[in-house]
Amino acid sequence: MSSRFFFLTSMLSIWVTLDIYAQDPAISSANLGLTNMQAGRTRPPGWYYIQYLQSYNSSRRRDRDSRPIIGMSQTSSIAAIQQIAYISKKTIADGNPGFTVLFAAVKTDPGSTPDRVIKVNPNPVSDLVAGPFIQWYDKRLMGKPFSHRLGINVTIPTGAYDAQFDVNPGGHRFRIFPHYEFTFTPMKIFAVSIKNNFYFSFNEVGDYNRPAVAYNLNYAFEFKINPQLVIEAAGYYLNQFGQDKFKGDKLYYNDTLGISDTRERVFATGPGVGYSFKKGLAMEIKAMWEMDAKSRAQGFRGTMVLSYPL
Repeated sequence: MSSRFFFLTSMLSIWVTLDIYAQDPAISSANLGLTNMQAGRTRPPGWYYIQYLQSYNSSRRRDRDSRPIIGMSQTSSIAAIQQIAYISKKTIADGNPGFTVLFAAVKTDPGSTPDRVIKVNPNPVSDLVAGPFIQWYDKRLMGKPFSHRLGINVTIPTGAYDAQFDVNPGGHRFRIFPHYEFTFTPMKIFAVSIKNNFYFSFNEVGDYNRPAVAYNLNYAFEFKINPQLVIEAAGYYLNQFGQDKFKGDKLYYNDTLGISDTRERVFATGPGVGYSFKKGLAMEIKAMWEMDAKSRAQGFRGTMVLSYPL
């Protein structure tokens, strides 16, 4: 496979509180299907620019038992995400250190409920995401090519947030999320990529809602057609481990709102294709349908990624 095809991908979180009527607080949209193909392998050391364009349309909202929630509005959103990343030629622990910075603009159409119009913050600026990582190139696992990366990112609440709006692109809280990804190539024409993300939220002063720790996995089963063209079966999985809290009370949402279980979960799958152009541009396009959603929206997510060396 051509080295131009390898995407430089890192964890991203975009906070859009779309599920406030299913539960509060809602998990952010996180890295749901942004990075799949060749997730654990990047291009050679240097500077890179990556652009993501992701749209989401929910067809229904489901409770913890995966039953449709009657009267919940259907939502749609589109996010334009810019990423700058650098990988050093120097090595640490036999790997190449690097860092990444991401920023995004989000446009949301949450619709309306039967008894109210949902207000959206017109400012589209989302929170800033940044963090270091270490990339290990071309290692071996069972004698086969194995590349992997370990990093940790931080979300800084610099995005637009105003309590008068129901939907905000800014999360109004700090988040730390370690991530580990790998790409294993057991055959020349076939590879498996897995990206693991963990989300830990920390409130700003005066913000008492705190989502529980969550885990997100992105996956891709990749089939090489020729040195420039790869097709994939890709998707993601999200699961929240514990109950959300209000002022440290994990029973608040049950006692106050009657929500006995706030843990979110969803699984998605669909096809994708990646193409490497001869002058350095690489592109990935994916279409992913969600299923088995609990305590959140369920719908369709489409993503396009463009990567270019600077």
